[in-house]
Amino acid sequence: MLPVAEAFDDLYYLERACQVQVMAASIGRAALMPIEVARHTAEQFRDRKASAQRHFAEIKAMLDEAEPQYAH
Repeated sequence: MLPVAEAFDDLYYLERACQVQVMAASIGRAALMPIEVARHTAEQFRDRKASAQRHFAEIKAMLDEAEPQYAH
């Protein structure tokens, strides 16, 4: 099972990818990402456990500041 931080990170980036897909579809033309860009992006996501932890910690810090009562 994925830790919470990794699951959150997966959903965050899934949502962002969906947003980009919808925006790209709205132009009415098919456009493919160059294979080099796709490979580079895939490589960046291979081992992202540490970055997922930092991302989640930063989101929690922002929430702690904006809405501290959520933790009670």
